Amino acid sequence: MAATPVDDAPMNEPEDVMQAGAKPTDDHIHVHFPLDVDEGWPPVAVEAVWAIDNGDGTARLDNVPFFAIGVAYQDLVAVAEDDAGCHQFAGVQAGSGHSTVRVIAAEAAALPGFIEKLVTLGCAFERSYIAALAAFDVPPHVDYAAIRAWLDEQEAAGVLDYEEGSLASQHAEAANVADAIH
Repeated sequence: MAATPVDDAPMNEPEDVMQAGAKPTDDHIHVHFPLDVDEGWPPVAVEAVWAIDNGDGTARLDNVPFFAIGVAYQDLVAVAEDDAGCHQFAGVQAGSGHSTVRVIAAEAAALPGFIEKLVTLGCAFERSYIAALAAFDVPPHVDYAAIRAWLDEQEAAGVLDYEEGSLASQHAEAANVADAIH
């Protein structure tokens, strides 16, 4: 099975603000997430995530975050417009049941194989401008225990590192993780 990204937008270009993938419409806004940079990682201080504006101070995330913690695809978030007209993240209003997992391959050339495997296990993905990095959406119905077992095997083999950026409660429970990150 060929791996298919969440959308067919081109890979991102490096910028001061990371702007990830969904094809925008007139209803789309960027929700800005401030990031804690530690020893140069992540490589940006703010991630701008596409979301559909509900017009009531909330928006539904419409792509998979690469760096923001505690949010996932389709989460309903509160936004506050700042003096510059940017929509700043102001909290999660309702989780979507989706989870976010990020994978960075030890060798960038190996990433397509990892993408293929995670797509086979039910994930959707977005590629970063960083050649070895991809962000994965784990939909609510997907068996996260199988995904996590595979990720743990690969991490133990030294071929990738992964981060659970947001873990819905059913995924945390399935993988015997003490706390959901949401």
